[in-house]
Amino acid sequence: MVRGAKANWMWMALLIACIGALAGPAQALVGAGAEGAADGRDGSGSSEDSDRDGDGVPDLEDAFPDDKNETKDSDGDGVGDNRDDFPDDSSEQNDTDGDGAGDNSDAFPEDANETTDSDHDGVGDNHDEFPHNASETKDSDHDGAGDNSDAFPHDANETSDSDSDGVGDNKDEFPYDSSEQKDTDGDGVGDRSDAFPSDSSETRDDNHNGIGDNREARMNDPEGLNDSDGDGVCDKNDTFPHDSNETEDSDGDGVGDNEDPFPHDANETEDSDDDGVGDHDDDFPHDANETSDSDDDGVGDNCDAFPYDRSEHADLDGDGVGDHHDEFPGDANETHDSDDDGVGDNHDAFPHDCNETKDSDGDGIGDNSDVYPHDANETEDSDGDGMGDHEDAFPHDANETHDSDDDGVGDHEDAFPHDANETEDSDNDTVGDNEDAFPHDANETKDSDHDDVGDKEDAFPHDANETSDSDHDGVGDSKDDFPHDANETKDSDGDGVGDKKDAYPFDSKRSQSGDYLAMGSSAGSLAATGSIIAVLVIVLLVVVLAVMMRRKKRLQS
Repeated sequence: MVRGAKANWMWMALLIACIGALAGPAQALVGAGAEGAADGRDGSGSSEDSDRDGDGVPDLEDAFPDDKNETKDSDGDGVGDNRDDFPDDSSEQNDTDGDGAGDNSDAFPEDANETTDSDHDGVGDNHDEFPHNASETKDSDHDGAGDNSDAFPHDANETSDSDSDGVGDNKDEFPYDSSEQKDTDGDGVGDRSDAFPSDSSETRDDNHNGIGDNREARMNDPEGLNDSDGDGVCDKNDTFPHDSNETEDSDGDGVGDNEDPFPHDANETEDSDDDGVGDHDDDFPHDANETSDSDDDGVGDNCDAFPYDRSEHADLDGDGVGDHHDEFPGDANETHDSDDDGVGDNHDAFPHDCNETKDSDGDGIGDNSDVYPHDANETEDSDGDGMGDHEDAFPHDANETHDSDDDGVGDHEDAFPHDANETEDSDNDTVGDNEDAFPHDANETKDSDHDDVGDKEDAFPHDANETSDSDHDGVGDSKDDFPHDANETKDSDGDGVGDKKDAYPFDSKRSQSGDYLAMGSSAGSLAATGSIIAVLVIVLLVVVLAVMMRRKKRLQS
């Protein structure tokens, strides 16, 4: 039974030792598991803080988690802000020629000098002298008529040649008669058909004898009684003695009154379009709807919206600005686009800045440049912490936004965000370092007596000369002659016996009656007492040892 019990005790001791040995590693594993959980690891290699492309932005916040060069797509167009030339405009991504106009809206995406082609003629508006007329692009002589429609593109004084005789209408005295250009004597008959181009009184020489018919008639019939043309009017009274259809020329322009639609106007003889205005004064002799072209732009005054402006003739949107100078000819609310950004000055909040058109919050900063386009109080977020610089107490520190106590230290870093006198608590004892007499000792905060010992540890917190009272007798160790004897504090005579026990506290030679005689025996008595006690202790140890040996033998038998 004894051996069985002893074996059981041995196995139990061995089991306890094993448990103790395994306890340490098990505890370590549990600790490691807890630490892993705290770190957010689940063993699967994934976490909410994963960053597949290693660009420093967690996948959950990264619009392009597999592209280390991109993290944001502000306009949601599928192109990252770093590659997107227009990160806030979903309709544009590239600006190949760098002219500020996106390729999608730029009619000339590879030409930095051109962005629009209003008339779709293949020539950009900046180089097109007629940006709203697809049939014209140049005006070489700057006469207001495009080269394509100008019969004389290099002569500013001519634009048309109605009779196609090679002489411009302005110089051609017979612009609608290709056989005539001049009338030197001003008799209404062109020099080519006038037998006497320098004699206004003669135009014909029917018998080719070198004498004008008018003079010859007078020579043959001095009295003018003959009627050479048989029209019933004698030659004397017949202005056209050889023309049976004419007898008078009231205005003396060489054209008979019958044939002359303006018989009393020497400057007019024809009205080709029957509009009541003679061809000479009619800028459009073959157009009954037009008679004048005040600005000589080739468009009659009736059809010309700007009859006195040679550079303009149409105003499609009726805004009072001619289409040639109107950058928005089809929009009555717009005429100019000073910064060539495609938005008219009237609707452009920044008419001289091609990069901006809107200012949604009216803060003077365009929406494209404004980080907070709908907040009039904010425009920038210098540190990218999501709070505008105006409201951010630390606009250049992404870790801080507020300073509640205005002490210059951000609330995030400030251990006492609402106390302007404190910012740190080095020992985490809830007392700020400035107020804490022991900023690196969590057990102490005050030292009332300035003795470098904290009040909690100082038995005498208001006495700079005392810090401990080992025997708790109310007298500090420095002043206590017996710092470890609560019954004594003074030894006035310095004899080693406290004043309370010393019958003669001021006499160092004695402390009790008869001490002079008994001092030697007293010392001997003390020594004897000590010896007796030592003998008794040895005897007691021997007895205990004997009892143990006897019990051991009894068990073995």
